[in-house]
Amino acid sequence: MRDVLHKEIFLGLGRSILLIIIAAACGGLAGGAAGFYASTFDYGRTSNLEQQIKNSLESRNATSTVSVIKVERPALSTIVPSIFVKRGTSAVASVYHVPTGKAAGALLDDTALLGQSVALTSDGWFVTPAATLADLKLSDAVLWFGHKTYPIEKGIVDNLDGVVFIKINATDVPVYSFSRVQDLAAGAELWSEKRPSEYAPSVATDLNFNLAPNSYVSSEASARRIGISGAAFAGDRGAPVWNDEGQLVGIIESKAGEQLRLVPASLIASSLPTLLTDGQIKHAYLGVVTLDLANAKRLDVAADEGQSGALISDDKKNNKLGVAKDSPAAKAGLKDGDVILRVERDILDGTTDLGEILSEYKPGSDVTLRVLRDKQDLDVKVSLGSTVTSETLK
Repeated sequence: MRDVLHKEIFLGLGRSILLIIIAAACGGLAGGAAGFYASTFDYGRTSNLEQQIKNSLESRNATSTVSVIKVERPALSTIVPSIFVKRGTSAVASVYHVPTGKAAGALLDDTALLGQSVALTSDGWFVTPAATLADLKLSDAVLWFGHKTYPIEKGIVDNLDGVVFIKINATDVPVYSFSRVQDLAAGAELWSEKRPSEYAPSVATDLNFNLAPNSYVSSEASARRIGISGAAFAGDRGAPVWNDEGQLVGIIESKAGEQLRLVPASLIASSLPTLLTDGQIKHAYLGVVTLDLANAKRLDVAADEGQSGALISDDKKNNKLGVAKDSPAAKAGLKDGDVILRVERDILDGTTDLGEILSEYKPGSDVTLRVLRDKQDLDVKVSLGSTVTSETLK
């Protein structure tokens, strides 16, 4: 009986030793394999494969330590300003092309996406560049806002800045404040919202992206835009761009493939009050056609090097007089060839244009212009008139 017991103990001990040997062998093979793969997949570095295999074989007898590193995704508030994280419903509505009669059951996909728009009032006024709707009828476009489709009830184009104000039957729409373009600096961090609640960082690169550097522009229009980093893609036109305080800086005007440029929010803000009170947009009227000397690349007129200001001149290409007949400018004695240097304290040095400055004045305001005439500076007092810059879309 004792012999049998000794035999069982011996066999059990043998099996235990065998298991330990097998485990050690497997561990060595696993360590070697791990070393081989770690050395072979060197993540972009070039080395001798034979040497890598030799090193991996030698590492079988080495002691390895495995460290577990916990990687956490940063909170959203560290990626975008917290003011955007705290926002509820987005103020952005997508604009889709839906031919008349198909609005009820039409599929709103990327092929029908025209662009974006941003809310201006809680009762459903939005704004987008006029080019978003192109030559479409209002009945052929809808807004997708808050997971619901809205037909467009009204469309008012503003010729001051080339935007269209569109009205839908909505209530309690979130709206946010406008920024002052004068407070914007080159290099400022901005945030584009190219799709509702999707924010992407950008940078202000050009505070005077002039659309017409060599063209004559009416004093009741503004060609100044804001350039920001990046390029536009299909469906981006009309998307808002915000500063880090959540204020509207402007809306994207660029078509797909162009550098991003914005219609300044200050221009939009100057047109909104009379639209809401009168149903049309009214601005102060001067009545001149000018060339921005600071941004002109080619001049067909004589000017001193480094000269800035708004040169009053006939636009022969479009058959427009430099000073319109019976206009406030004509009554004040402004002449063809005069260079407007300043409107009150606002200097025309290329950082803004005449139309943008005048848009800040109410019709009927009295202003003093500093004018260069025959190489002499003089002050000209003008009583601004009133003009309608809007057209109604059908």
